[in-house]
Amino acid sequence: MIERLQKYNFDFAGSGDKDFDELLQQYPHCTAALKWWCNKHNNANGGTRSAFNINRFFGLKEFMTKYPPQFKISNKCC
Repeated sequence: MIERLQKYNFDFAGSGDKDFDELLQQYPHCTAALKWWCNKHNNANGGTRSAFNINRFFGLKEFMTKYPPQFKISNKCC
């Protein structure tokens, strides 16, 4: 999903803490990646600890907002 966010020039440092609706207005063609970024996918029990959310990777969102990537990240790298 990082690659998708980068494709639409997502501002990791400036937009990282905004809510989903605000980001969707700013990046309207990036819904799936924004759902991942904002933890909008629910697991089978209705909780937000889904395998399709960034919160599955402890500290990743905080790290990316503090140190935005300066290079393209491929979805095939990891």
